[in-house]
Amino acid sequence: MDFTDLPAQSASPEELVAYINGDGRAITALKGKLGMGLQKGAGEEVKRCSGMLLAQNSSRRGLYLKGYKRLIPTFFTLVSDGGEFWLHIPRDDVVYTGPVEFSWSEEDSLELYLNAGDLFRALFLRPVDAGASLDVDTGDTEYVITVYAGDVPARKLWVERKRFTVVRELYYDGDGTEQLEIQRREYVDLGGRLYPASLVLHDLISGSSVFLEFNSITPDPDIVSESIFRFEVPDGVEVERVDSPRTET
Repeated sequence: MDFTDLPAQSASPEELVAYINGDGRAITALKGKLGMGLQKGAGEEVKRCSGMLLAQNSSRRGLYLKGYKRLIPTFFTLVSDGGEFWLHIPRDDVVYTGPVEFSWSEEDSLELYLNAGDLFRALFLRPVDAGASLDVDTGDTEYVITVYAGDVPARKLWVERKRFTVVRELYYDGDGTEQLEIQRREYVDLGGRLYPASLVLHDLISGSSVFLEFNSITPDPDIVSESIFRFEVPDGVEVERVDSPRTET
Protein backbone atom coordinates (compact mmCIF):
# COMPACT_ATOMS: atom_id res chain seq x y z
CA MET A 1 0.00 0.00 0.00
CA ASP A 2 1.16 3.51 -0.80
CA PHE A 3 0.79 5.21 2.57
CA THR A 4 0.89 8.66 0.98
CA ASP A 5 -2.61 7.94 -0.33
CA LEU A 6 -4.06 7.28 3.12
CA PRO A 7 -6.44 9.91 4.49
CA ALA A 8 -5.73 11.80 7.70
CA GLN A 9 -7.24 10.01 10.70
CA SER A 10 -8.41 11.24 14.09
CA ALA A 11 -7.40 10.02 17.53
CA SER A 12 -8.08 11.02 21.12
CA PRO A 13 -5.19 12.00 23.44
CA GLU A 14 -5.44 8.57 25.08
CA GLU A 15 -5.24 6.83 21.71
CA LEU A 16 -2.25 8.96 20.69
CA VAL A 17 -0.39 8.00 23.86
CA ALA A 18 -1.23 4.35 23.17
CA TYR A 19 0.24 4.65 19.65
CA ILE A 20 3.41 6.31 20.99
CA ASN A 21 3.84 3.79 23.78
CA GLY A 22 3.17 0.88 21.43
CA ASP A 23 5.92 2.08 19.07
CA GLY A 24 8.17 2.80 22.03
CA ARG A 25 7.99 -0.80 23.22
CA ALA A 26 7.83 -2.51 19.83
CA ILE A 27 11.57 -2.91 19.23
CA THR A 28 13.96 -3.31 22.16
CA ALA A 29 17.14 -4.08 20.21
CA LEU A 30 18.43 -3.59 16.70
CA LYS A 31 21.38 -4.19 14.45
CA GLY A 32 22.07 -2.26 11.29
CA LYS A 33 24.40 -1.03 8.60
CA LEU A 34 24.12 2.63 7.78
CA GLY A 35 25.51 5.74 6.23
CA MET A 36 26.32 8.58 8.63
CA GLY A 37 26.81 12.32 8.44
CA LEU A 38 28.43 14.33 11.23
CA GLN A 39 28.17 18.11 11.25
CA LYS A 40 29.94 20.21 13.87
CA GLY A 41 27.72 23.28 13.37
CA ALA A 42 25.04 24.69 11.10
CA GLY A 43 26.46 25.50 7.66
CA GLU A 44 29.68 23.55 8.25
CA GLU A 45 30.90 20.58 6.24
CA VAL A 46 29.10 17.29 6.85
CA LYS A 47 31.67 14.55 7.40
CA ARG A 48 30.43 11.31 5.82
CA CYS A 49 31.22 7.74 6.79
CA SER A 50 29.74 4.26 6.88
CA GLY A 51 28.70 2.67 10.12
CA MET A 52 27.79 -0.53 11.95
CA LEU A 53 25.36 -0.37 14.86
CA LEU A 54 24.22 -2.70 17.62
CA ALA A 55 21.94 -1.35 20.34
CA GLN A 56 19.56 -2.61 22.99
CA ASN A 57 17.09 -0.84 25.25
CA SER A 58 15.48 -3.51 27.42
CA SER A 59 16.19 -4.28 31.08
CA ARG A 60 19.76 -3.28 30.26
CA ARG A 61 20.85 -0.68 27.74
CA GLY A 62 23.82 -0.95 25.45
CA LEU A 63 25.22 0.73 22.35
CA TYR A 64 28.01 -0.08 19.90
CA LEU A 65 28.52 2.22 16.93
CA LYS A 66 31.56 2.03 14.67
CA GLY A 67 32.23 4.52 11.89
CA TYR A 68 34.65 3.82 9.09
CA LYS A 69 35.75 5.36 5.82
CA ARG A 70 37.48 4.08 2.74
CA LEU A 71 41.14 3.46 3.64
CA ILE A 72 40.35 4.26 7.29
CA PRO A 73 39.30 1.00 8.99
CA THR A 74 38.06 2.83 12.12
CA PHE A 75 37.04 6.50 11.97
CA PHE A 76 35.57 6.32 15.49
CA THR A 77 34.03 3.85 17.92
CA LEU A 78 31.28 4.83 20.36
CA VAL A 79 30.38 2.33 23.09
CA SER A 80 28.00 2.59 26.03
CA ASP A 81 26.83 0.20 28.73
CA GLY A 82 23.85 2.43 29.50
CA GLY A 83 25.61 4.23 32.34
CA GLU A 84 28.94 5.28 30.85
CA PHE A 85 30.14 6.00 27.32
CA TRP A 86 33.50 5.67 25.57
CA LEU A 87 34.24 7.59 22.36
CA HIS A 88 37.48 6.44 20.72
CA ILE A 89 38.93 8.57 17.93
CA PRO A 90 42.03 6.68 16.68
CA ARG A 91 43.35 9.59 14.60
CA ASP A 92 43.58 11.73 17.73
CA ASP A 93 44.76 8.81 19.86
CA VAL A 94 42.22 9.67 22.55
CA VAL A 95 39.21 8.10 24.31
CA TYR A 96 36.60 10.39 25.81
CA THR A 97 34.55 8.83 28.59
CA GLY A 98 31.89 9.93 31.04
CA PRO A 99 28.24 9.56 32.04
CA VAL A 100 25.91 8.58 29.21
CA GLU A 101 23.81 11.72 29.77
CA PHE A 102 26.82 13.98 29.29
CA SER A 103 26.15 17.04 27.12
CA TRP A 104 28.78 18.58 24.87
CA SER A 105 28.89 22.37 24.72
CA GLU A 106 29.67 24.63 21.78
CA GLU A 107 32.99 25.48 23.46
CA ASP A 108 34.23 21.89 23.18
CA SER A 109 36.75 21.58 20.35
CA LEU A 110 35.99 18.08 19.10
CA GLU A 111 35.83 16.85 15.55
CA LEU A 112 32.93 14.51 16.35
CA TYR A 113 30.08 15.52 18.63
CA LEU A 114 28.53 12.12 19.29
CA ASN A 115 26.28 11.67 22.31
CA ALA A 116 25.26 8.19 23.46
CA GLY A 117 22.27 9.46 25.45
CA ASP A 118 20.88 11.28 22.41
CA LEU A 119 21.34 8.19 20.26
CA PHE A 120 19.37 6.07 22.75
CA ARG A 121 16.55 8.66 22.58
CA ALA A 122 16.57 8.65 18.78
CA LEU A 123 16.88 4.90 18.22
CA PHE A 124 14.28 3.90 20.81
CA LEU A 125 11.21 6.09 21.14
CA ARG A 126 10.49 6.70 24.80
CA PRO A 127 6.98 5.91 26.03
CA VAL A 128 4.91 8.70 27.59
CA ASP A 129 4.51 8.19 31.33
CA ALA A 130 1.05 7.22 32.50
CA GLY A 131 -0.73 10.21 33.99
CA ALA A 132 1.64 12.73 32.41
CA SER A 133 0.27 16.25 31.90
CA LEU A 134 -0.35 16.78 28.16
CA ASP A 135 -1.40 19.47 25.71
CA VAL A 136 -2.54 18.27 22.27
CA ASP A 137 -2.79 20.61 19.26
CA THR A 138 -4.54 19.30 16.14
CA GLY A 139 -3.24 20.20 12.69
CA ASP A 140 -4.32 19.13 9.22
CA THR A 141 -1.55 16.55 8.90
CA GLU A 142 -0.10 16.18 12.42
CA TYR A 143 -0.92 16.15 16.09
CA VAL A 144 1.52 18.08 18.30
CA ILE A 145 1.73 16.70 21.82
CA THR A 146 3.53 18.60 24.59
CA VAL A 147 4.45 16.56 27.67
CA TYR A 148 4.95 18.58 30.86
CA ALA A 149 6.93 18.02 34.04
CA GLY A 150 5.06 20.32 36.38
CA ASP A 151 4.73 23.65 34.57
CA VAL A 152 7.79 23.04 32.39
CA PRO A 153 7.72 21.27 28.99
CA ALA A 154 9.76 18.07 28.97
CA ARG A 155 9.06 16.76 25.43
CA LYS A 156 7.13 17.70 22.34
CA LEU A 157 6.13 15.11 19.74
CA TRP A 158 4.76 15.56 16.22
CA VAL A 159 2.56 12.57 15.28
CA GLU A 160 1.47 12.30 11.65
CA ARG A 161 -2.19 11.50 11.12
CA LYS A 162 -1.99 8.64 8.57
CA ARG A 163 -0.17 5.94 10.52
CA PHE A 164 0.38 7.83 13.82
CA THR A 165 4.17 7.61 13.66
CA VAL A 166 6.32 10.19 15.47
CA VAL A 167 8.06 12.25 12.78
CA ARG A 168 9.64 14.88 15.00
CA GLU A 169 10.48 15.20 18.68
CA LEU A 170 11.93 17.89 20.96
CA TYR A 171 13.54 17.31 24.33
CA TYR A 172 13.88 20.10 26.90
CA ASP A 173 16.21 20.51 29.87
CA GLY A 174 15.00 21.03 33.43
CA ASP A 175 14.56 24.75 32.83
CA GLY A 176 12.38 24.25 29.75
CA THR A 177 15.15 25.15 27.28
CA GLU A 178 15.14 23.24 23.98
CA GLN A 179 17.95 20.70 24.10
CA LEU A 180 17.61 18.06 21.38
CA GLU A 181 15.58 17.76 18.18
CA ILE A 182 15.02 14.37 16.54
CA GLN A 183 13.54 13.91 13.07
CA ARG A 184 12.29 10.45 12.08
CA ARG A 185 11.69 9.75 8.38
CA GLU A 186 11.22 6.98 5.84
CA TYR A 187 9.45 4.51 8.11
CA VAL A 188 9.81 0.89 7.01
CA ASP A 189 7.81 -2.17 7.98
CA LEU A 190 9.84 -4.62 10.06
CA GLY A 191 7.55 -7.60 10.41
CA GLY A 192 4.51 -5.49 11.20
CA ARG A 193 6.43 -2.92 13.24
CA LEU A 194 7.19 0.49 11.78
CA TYR A 195 10.69 1.91 12.26
CA PRO A 196 12.37 5.03 10.80
CA ALA A 197 15.16 4.23 8.34
CA SER A 198 16.31 7.87 8.47
CA LEU A 199 17.13 9.75 11.68
CA VAL A 200 18.43 13.29 12.16
CA LEU A 201 19.63 14.51 15.55
CA HIS A 202 20.19 18.22 16.20
CA ASP A 203 21.98 19.05 19.46
CA LEU A 204 20.55 22.49 20.19
CA ILE A 205 23.21 23.19 22.85
CA SER A 206 26.39 22.46 20.87
CA GLY A 207 24.85 23.18 17.44
CA SER A 208 26.02 19.83 16.08
CA SER A 209 23.98 17.38 13.99
CA VAL A 210 24.11 13.64 13.31
CA PHE A 211 22.47 12.03 10.26
CA LEU A 212 21.74 8.28 10.22
CA GLU A 213 20.56 6.51 7.04
CA PHE A 214 20.02 2.79 7.52
CA ASN A 215 20.86 0.47 4.64
CA SER A 216 19.71 -2.58 6.59
CA ILE A 217 17.95 -3.07 9.92
CA THR A 218 17.55 -6.28 11.92
CA PRO A 219 15.06 -5.90 14.79
CA ASP A 220 15.66 -7.75 18.06
CA PRO A 221 18.88 -9.53 17.01
CA ASP A 222 20.51 -12.11 19.25
CA ILE A 223 23.16 -10.38 21.34
CA VAL A 224 25.69 -13.11 22.03
CA SER A 225 27.64 -11.23 24.69
CA GLU A 226 27.00 -7.91 26.39
CA SER A 227 30.76 -7.46 26.65
CA ILE A 228 30.46 -5.64 23.30
CA PHE A 229 28.94 -2.76 25.31
CA ARG A 230 32.08 -2.38 27.43
CA PHE A 231 35.12 -0.70 25.91
CA GLU A 232 38.69 -1.78 26.53
CA VAL A 233 41.00 1.22 26.22
CA PRO A 234 43.98 0.39 23.97
CA ASP A 235 47.42 0.62 25.52
CA GLY A 236 49.04 4.03 25.20
CA VAL A 237 45.82 5.88 24.30
CA GLU A 238 45.05 9.07 26.21
CA VAL A 239 41.84 8.93 28.27
CA GLU A 240 39.95 12.18 28.84
CA ARG A 241 37.18 12.12 31.43
CA VAL A 242 34.18 14.43 30.88
CA ASP A 243 31.80 14.80 33.79
CA SER A 244 29.28 17.54 33.00
CA PRO A 245 25.94 15.71 33.36
CA ARG A 246 22.94 16.77 31.32
CA THR A 247 20.05 18.18 33.32
CA GLU A 248 16.64 16.76 32.45
CA THR A 249 13.10 17.31 33.58
